[in-house]
Amino acid sequence: APYAEEVDGFSSRQLLLSAATPSKHEIVRDLKALLLGCARDPRWLAAMSGELDKLANGCDRRNTALIRLKDAKRAFTERKTRALEDD
Repeated sequence: APYAEEVDGFSSRQLLLSAATPSKHEIVRDLKALLLGCARDPRWLAAMSGELDKLANGCDRRNTALIRLKDAKRAFTERKTRALEDD
């Protein structure tokens, strides 16, 4: 095996499994596959994989918030237009 069984009290196998967790985002899956090909220690691989997941989740939350904001703006504009037409 290219890695020690344990690194600072953590199982190398568990760290590598953590780094290989699937993602719903194709680009994150591709980047994780590239990471796993790097000659870095399992702690680094797991940390980078976790950062990719955090970034993707942050983008998802931001996109969801933008969609909600656009929907609210559209609903407001429609209500305003109807109110002005009623006058």
